[in-house]
This record gives sequence, C-alpha cells and structure tokens, in this order.
Amino acid sequence: MDHRERVRLAIQHLEPDRVPTGEWLIDKKLMARIIGKDENDFDMFTDTKEVYEKLDIDLKGVDCTFEPSPYKWIIGKCTSGRSIIKDGWGAVYEESEFGSLTSSMIESPIQKPEDVYEYHFPPLDYYHENAHEIERWVKETNFFIAADVWGGRGMITPLMGYENYMTWSITHPQELEHIIRRFTAYNAEIAKLYIDAGAQIILVDDDIAGNQGPFMSPHFYRKVLFPALKDEIAAIYAYARKKQQEVYVFFHSDGQITSLLDDLLGLGIVGFHPLEPAAGVDIAWVKAHYGDWLCLMGNIDTREVLPRGTPEDVEKEVKRIISSAARGGGLILSSANMYTADVPVENVLAVYRAVKEFGYYPIEM
Repeated sequence: MDHRERVRLAIQHLEPDRVPTGEWLIDKKLMARIIGKDENDFDMFTDTKEVYEKLDIDLKGVDCTFEPSPYKWIIGKCTSGRSIIKDGWGAVYEESEFGSLTSSMIESPIQKPEDVYEYHFPPLDYYHENAHEIERWVKETNFFIAADVWGGRGMITPLMGYENYMTWSITHPQELEHIIRRFTAYNAEIAKLYIDAGAQIILVDDDIAGNQGPFMSPHFYRKVLFPALKDEIAAIYAYARKKQQEVYVFFHSDGQITSLLDDLLGLGIVGFHPLEPAAGVDIAWVKAHYGDWLCLMGNIDTREVLPRGTPEDVEKEVKRIISSAARGGGLILSSANMYTADVPVENVLAVYRAVKEFGYYPIEM
C-alpha cells in the first residue's frame, strides 16, 4: 500500500495495512544527523525527502506557519549584535539565536483598538512561494501532502501584542472580533492557494490552550473565535468542492484541549493534532469519545520520551499509542508537535522500527 492510500484510509476511519505515520516538522540539524550530512550542505527539499523516505513516513507536512512571515528584512542591529527584523506583517522584533519564534517583540503594527480598521494584510502574492513548495512535494514525491494556515488567535497576537489581545477581548470585543474575522477570511484565501497546489490536508494552526486548559474564556471562544473559525473552514471546504478536490481539514492546538473537543468537532474538522500527553491529553479517552469522528494525529511525547528517553522508552510509547488508538483506523502516528534538534537519532529510528513491528493490522496488542 502506498503512502497516500494508507493515510486516506486512516482519515476515513478504515484500517489500512499498517498505522500511517506523519510529521509536520523535523529540525534541520536532526535531519542532517539522520542521513549523515553536514548541516551547511543540507538541501531542504532533496535531503528532507531522503530523510522521510529513509524513515518511511507517509504524511509530509509542508509547514507554512513556522515563521510568522515568508518575507522579512533586516532594518538594524541591537546592542547585543542581533538583527532587528521587520516582517511582512509589519512587526518589528529582535531576532534571537533560535529565530523569530523566540524573538523579542519591539513594535506591533496594531497599537490601538481602532487600528484594526486601517491595518492592511500582506498581499497574497507573499504566499505563492509556499504554494510552489507544496506543488513540488505533491508532484515529485508520493507522500500525502498537508499544509497549514492560521486560525484566529495564535498569529494575531504578534500583530497587536499578547496582552492587548487578551485585554481587548473584554474592553474592545467589537474591534477584536473585526480583526479576527478579517484574519480568518484572509487565511481561507491562503488555503485556496495551497489547495490549487495540491495539498490534501489543510491544518488550521491556532494554539488555544496551555498545559492547564484553554488560554482564554470558553465563552469568548464560543462567541467570537469559534464562529470565525467555522466560517474559515467552511470556505476551505467550499473551495475544495468547487475544484473537485479531496481535501481534509485538521486543527492544531498544543495544550490540554479535552474540554474544547465538542466545540472543535462542531467547526467541521475531521482531524486533530497533536494531542500532547505532557499536557494531560489521554489519547485512549479521546479515541473512545471522539474516535468515530476525528482522525487523531500525534501523541508521541516530545518533552521527555523523545529527547531524554531510551529507544526502549520510545518503543513503549509507540506501543501505548497504537494499542490505545489504532483499532478501526483514525490514527496517524506522529510526534506531539515536532522533532526538535535535541532528539537522539536512535530514538527517531526507534519510532519507525516500532511502527513496523507493532503497527500492522489487525492490531494484536
């Protein structure tokens, strides 16, 4: 059975030949070690393809949201010598040694609530490069290809500041809802570019929970955020139907999201990622309560087992997930976020060795 058919059957809650595997992101340094190549000579297409083929991964996520903007410009240097960056969204920040995700924000483009009415999003042309990358993965490999867009919370916070997002949900809900609506509609348009490029999954990426549960009031989510997300997802499906393409919408949020799964299911999603065990997400419970409707992707612990465990620990982790959630299909095994640079190569190899040993149907554990 090929990669695409294996993933497709799992999403449809049918049992393929074995549990499919997928991964959104593997750190470049780790990938270089996996194939024994110097990181400086690593090609992000051909060498990544070699890594995924070596590991026999079925689903390749083309991560389009890891960096906040596909375009950024150096506009100066700070006292530490690090670059001061302005990105395509108008945010200005000091770039850290780990890149923009751990950057120190200097200036957000939306300073006041009334700015939401004047703020201009980047032209959609900025995302054509991502679409070309997706198209290349679709045409030059046989992986099941997925791409991600933003929802209405995670990426908006750098535009106005995290504190403003939280505060305005109470003091200026009309303005916050306005920018959320514009932002989710804009991301539906980006998703259309990715569908045209051949993406088979659109993952709506929107961290809405932490280790203890939702970041914000479920009332705010249900009144403002979730209706906007539902319209975004409906627009994605409507476009896929118009183009007569098979597209599945998944949702991503780290953290303890169990209390929100009813709401998320109501958005129209068919899959969820990444089901963090370190945040207390019990995949056996989720499978029992939502496994008839949601395809579950993830759940390999990325905080302790992958970076600090032994290959034997990794094998136990894979067996736990397969025995808890694989029966009847509906499982795509992956890390509970991404493979970071500190994961030993032997632990990565242990994941896919265990899938080959214990993941063939019928599941007998």
